[in-house]
Amino acid sequence: MRAEACGAEDGRLKLVETLIAAVAQFENDTKSQRTVEGMKEANRLGRWTWTAPIGYLNGVRRSPPSSHDAVIFSNLFERNPK
Repeated sequence: MRAEACGAEDGRLKLVETLIAAVAQFENDTKSQRTVEGMKEANRLGRWTWTAPIGYLNGVRRSPPSSHDAVIFSNLFERNPK
């Protein structure tokens, strides 16, 4: 609750509001930092940190396309060279 919403201009309420906002911002920054570090580590280990591209499988490690998909993609590229 904001100090102004209480109708109070008391400095103590403003201090508490500022402290609560600072703690919340610190928590958000900490979560963000941990998320980025986790994604970097996952990439280092070869895991997808997003949906795998078409033809690849989501899983623990980056995998080559399945043999069935590989044949389809090879045919597409052969038919449509750039």
